[in-house]
Amino acid sequence: MVRNDYLKEATYTARQEENCVKLYNVRHFDLPSTFENGQCFRWERMDSDRYIGVAKGKVLEVKKDGDLYLFYNTNLQEFEKVWVPYFTLDIDYDKVIKVLSKDPLLEKAIAFAPGLRLLRQDFHETLISFILSSNNNIQRIKKIIGNLCQAAGKDIRYNGKIYKTFPSIRDMKHLTCRDFLDMGAGYRSKYLEHTIQRLCCEDIDASFLRTCSLDQARKTLQQYMGIGVKVADCILLYSGTRYDCFPADVWIKKIMRSYLDDRFSVDDILEYASSVFGPYAGIAQQYLFHYARFHL
Repeated sequence: MVRNDYLKEATYTARQEENCVKLYNVRHFDLPSTFENGQCFRWERMDSDRYIGVAKGKVLEVKKDGDLYLFYNTNLQEFEKVWVPYFTLDIDYDKVIKVLSKDPLLEKAIAFAPGLRLLRQDFHETLISFILSSNNNIQRIKKIIGNLCQAAGKDIRYNGKIYKTFPSIRDMKHLTCRDFLDMGAGYRSKYLEHTIQRLCCEDIDASFLRTCSLDQARKTLQQYMGIGVKVADCILLYSGTRYDCFPADVWIKKIMRSYLDDRFSVDDILEYASSVFGPYAGIAQQYLFHYARFHL
């Protein structure tokens, strides 16, 4: 959950142009490090400074042009309502970075990718995507999710091309373990079938996940097949549900053990992250994860 003292009044300027929304005066926002850091799977790089993605049931094209950011296929009202929260433009990253940079390792990681931003993605999409992420790589996850969207997503047209939304839980209810196997989900197929059927009967209370203890939030998600501590933390963090979690994947374990102690267990790492990085452990994790992939 974002503490109010890190929420901010908009310092950027957004203007409606004829065919896009132009964004001025944005700090700490880099497209490649935001879209290609393993937190999302439905953004595609079209060239060095342009991406097209499907999120929140919409297609969005984003382009960096010098100091400007151009958002196509949206309008100013939708931008403020949907895309400002999605891109966490309401978080004061200057303040977050100032706090986290007090740690020497974080200082290096932030300097490497100062424009990396966490996204607030759809909760159910994040949950399904990170069940698929278990023992998997980014390209394969993207392929499986693409197959899932083709099978059950809804059509959206943009620039003469048909895109697919990420399907709702209800739209996936008819899919079987065999269907997921055919999509390439492997052993995770039974997890998806079981979890989707259960979510259709009893959905998760997101407000409870935000306000309960982190341990309670993890345990609530771990009641669903295919969700362990690391996947639970990914779901909580990348859906923007809360920022005090610290997904400890292989890269995080490597960098934290090299920095702290080779003998540190996952529990030791999580305890350290909680005590040192506090309510913004999740933002710290993203900087460290991205840094580790290129330096270890």
